[in-house]
Amino acid sequence: MFGMLGRCRKLSTILLLGAGASHGSGDCIPYAPPLGSQLFERLRAQGGIASTIHGDLRTIFEKDFEEGMAEFRRRRDVDSTAFLREIARYFVQFAPGRRNLYRDLVAAVLPRRQSVAIATTNYDLLIELAASEAGDAVSYTLPPVPPNNTSLLKIHGSCHFLPDPPAVLRGVTFSGARANVEGPVRVARSVAEVIAFCDSQDSLAPAIALYAPGKDVLFSPSFVLAQQEAWVKAVSEATLIYTVGLRVLPSDAHIWGVLGSTTAEIRYAGFEPKEFVAWAEAAGHRNAHAVARTFEETLPLICQTLNA
Repeated sequence: MFGMLGRCRKLSTILLLGAGASHGSGDCIPYAPPLGSQLFERLRAQGGIASTIHGDLRTIFEKDFEEGMAEFRRRRDVDSTAFLREIARYFVQFAPGRRNLYRDLVAAVLPRRQSVAIATTNYDLLIELAASEAGDAVSYTLPPVPPNNTSLLKIHGSCHFLPDPPAVLRGVTFSGARANVEGPVRVARSVAEVIAFCDSQDSLAPAIALYAPGKDVLFSPSFVLAQQEAWVKAVSEATLIYTVGLRVLPSDAHIWGVLGSTTAEIRYAGFEPKEFVAWAEAAGHRNAHAVARTFEETLPLICQTLNA
């Protein structure tokens, strides 16, 4: 089982992980998940919607996936649902290998699970699978979590958050809406369940944020909003926040605006230290430090913090 819901209380440490963390997590099956700059070509190689994008729209995607997705919605919004299913189906394939760093991260968090929350912008299930193989499930909420659970917030949704409307939807197309379908979500219990959903649906897609400016969620947005509200609460309570492999985008106010409002110490790991320092100065955050570049370099620092 990948996860369940739980309750909330005060915590001390947040580990915020972006695409660079999964990409840099080491041993992955079938290979490391791509960075945003690599995603479009990987999706094209899978066929489907991405392989039908040509001309200047393809050029926009290759230059900046977020801008490409925004333009795609302007031109071909009726295909957005199918594209989201393809993206979810692509990311659900990834699993941690034996030497994957998420395994080490989960092992470090387990003894401190009631005071540590992991948050991620990633759609993949690397953290869930690493936790499962360590004997833990995940709770998509803040601590306290049930026994043998790890706290995990997926603030851009997840490829296994499957809309579960009260009525069957078939043959429905959507265009021009910030949200297509609101309703409950079932958390898939297996990779096979996600694949079956994506292969069989023609009107729904998993509850994942569009990889575009604004990060709209077209399906079950209230479920993802609840993840983001828990993230805001977590930041208000934490005393230490690590950000690993996350692009500095001040326009993503739900991340960087929230971080800018905290007095917690922020330790940044990524390849944009100058951008991070500039963001911290602009936000007036005096307790923010660039400490490493990669997930591999940051993990010993996280372990040292959690073992202190």
